[in-house]
Amino acid sequence: MALTWEARQFFQDGMGSKGRADILAQLEKVAVTAGTAEVSHSLVLDANAAITSGMSTLILDKIASGTADNLRVGAMASVLDGSGSVLSSTRTASARFYADDGGTALGVTIGLSVPDIRNVLSRVLVTESAAAANNLRLSAVMGHIKAYSVTGDLGIWNNEQVASVYGFMELERVSGTATYGGYGVSAAVLGCIATTGVITVNTTHVFAGLAAISKLTSDLVHTGKTCGVYVGKYDTTNWSSAVARVGWGIGLYIPTGAIGGATVNANAAAIQVGDFAAAAAAGSGIVFSSVYTGLVKVYGESTSNLTSAVNARCGVFRHLITASCAHETYGLIGQVVAKSSTLSHLHAGLMGTFEVNTAATVPAGDAIGAAGVMSRIGGATITVGSTGMLAGVLSTQNATVVTITSGGVHAAFACRKVGSGVTWAEALHIEDALVAIRFKAADNSYAHGVKALAKKLDSANTTHCIKIMVGTTAAYIPAWVQEWNT
Repeated sequence: MALTWEARQFFQDGMGSKGRADILAQLEKVAVTAGTAEVSHSLVLDANAAITSGMSTLILDKIASGTADNLRVGAMASVLDGSGSVLSSTRTASARFYADDGGTALGVTIGLSVPDIRNVLSRVLVTESAAAANNLRLSAVMGHIKAYSVTGDLGIWNNEQVASVYGFMELERVSGTATYGGYGVSAAVLGCIATTGVITVNTTHVFAGLAAISKLTSDLVHTGKTCGVYVGKYDTTNWSSAVARVGWGIGLYIPTGAIGGATVNANAAAIQVGDFAAAAAAGSGIVFSSVYTGLVKVYGESTSNLTSAVNARCGVFRHLITASCAHETYGLIGQVVAKSSTLSHLHAGLMGTFEVNTAATVPAGDAIGAAGVMSRIGGATITVGSTGMLAGVLSTQNATVVTITSGGVHAAFACRKVGSGVTWAEALHIEDALVAIRFKAADNSYAHGVKALAKKLDSANTTHCIKIMVGTTAAYIPAWVQEWNT
């Protein structure tokens, strides 16, 4: 050991009549050679020594100015290895701080002031105002890993976990069950922002309990996952431990009350991707590309029969209404805003698809059906007013001007086939309806209740007719080829 001080002797020699020790200690790098009797510690302070209550084991006085460090272990070199404390598979830390509860329960009685108990405290006090033109990067603790590779695979790693800052919480119960209850939050890494007094966060500033900032360059090839936040499970196949693990119950949880809503600002949201700009201002949203085609992607999979009692879905958006309201309410809204655009191919505010790979069977049954888009109305007693509408699918028209060229269609409902797809067997199928189709003209002027365009009836079939109910009176219009004259 290069230098060992027992804390008892340290304070006996250093305290004197001042009641404290003024010691400046410089700890030089220690090169430990495996298998030899080389020293393993530069400085050891015996924490079991009888130290006066309230005193510190080691005090390093402040350095008022200059570039010197209060405490330094090793030397800084940007890319030169061997300048810092040399780590290895047997020497796994440059500094260690061990603490425990000493056999006495930590914490205080509910209702009393709760102290922050920590093994290490690093605090930076800021008392001066920073001018708007000044840039600042400040942290109470910084973890830094630098991987330096000149060529080949040097300075590169593969399996397991590498992190500049690593929080590890280990919970072990030898027998029985350990229950963590109450209203606590237990986390391997926890971020908290506290404010006192009136504080304004301007529109271009961000407050975050957790922030992930990309400094990636365009040289990075994204063949794997490059993500701001990763939620995963310990890899028992490729990592060092084969002990079976289970996944998280919830990948991302935002409880009720965590989001301030309108009391924060108009853009408050539990999850927000991109920015909203009025008047369809360009540049506010995240830009799509030929490879970046989805802002939110959710992939689910059913691998077994969960029975008809289960509703499996990739997304649930539930809007609970507990009061009378005149504002619009939706479980989910999809929106496309077209600004000075010519639209080719397919476009929709909301799209659902039902696709089949290899084969699929839709068996018989009144409660069985498959659809690209499906609606369902359920619940208890529902009352519909005289001009109200309750519909499985409701189309409303808000456009001010719609110009229809020859052959164009402007319809609340339309069907067609695309490409080599099969023709629909039925354009509209109706079962269990008191009225199959009800047409209500806007006024007493003539309008098409039912209009067929560019289609001829079969001359051999003259028995079909169109039935129209006018109030309680039924009117029948025969339909045969002679009336069309086409």
